[in-house]
Amino acid sequence: MVPRKGGPTAFDPKAPSIVQPYKRLVDEGFIVELTIKFTPTGVSVVGVPDKRVAEVESSGLTAGEAAPLGMILTAADKGNLIPKRSGDRKKKANADAAAPLPEKTLVKRDFEGSDQELLARARAVANNCGGPTLVGRVRSSGAFSGTVTTSFQDWWAKASTVNRASSLIIPSRKGEITKEDVSRFATMQCPFRDAASFVVAQDEIETQVKPRSPIPHPKD
Repeated sequence: MVPRKGGPTAFDPKAPSIVQPYKRLVDEGFIVELTIKFTPTGVSVVGVPDKRVAEVESSGLTAGEAAPLGMILTAADKGNLIPKRSGDRKKKANADAAAPLPEKTLVKRDFEGSDQELLARARAVANNCGGPTLVGRVRSSGAFSGTVTTSFQDWWAKASTVNRASSLIIPSRKGEITKEDVSRFATMQCPFRDAASFVVAQDEIETQVKPRSPIPHPKD
């Protein structure tokens, strides 16, 4: 497009170009064909939308059939179809990578590194939480139902990968962790070495070990 002083931009048929956001619609395939027609009475522009644009609610469009360019743009905006450019995605990815990791829970990013890196993060999370918090998470998730007091290290040695994960990942983050991620806890050594125990209260013991009923004496 070649700008012309004092008037609209002139179109050069030998070097056509499209302004944004229409260029993005064409580049991303939302407009599969764009036609510009010059006549003595004026200029008409129509585009052929693809299925994604046509299926936007109340778009009034049919996939593969030409329609006014304004209708296509309106439907694309309404459906939020125009994707971000790769540069924008890279910027977001870099921003996410630069964001500090949570102190008291593992997250998806922690599983993108090596086993040693994951262990280092698990140790950091465990130390930031402390023994009472780790024990509380395990008990609240139903991952401990013992009848004798045991240490966190002994519990870890016998716990399943899912139960181990429950001590280091808060519930709101579990949805982003896959089964493959959780399986990496199978070979992980206990990340917490300070004194932390699952203390079994007396009422718990009484609930799980009920006393026998007395044997009635025979009547004389």
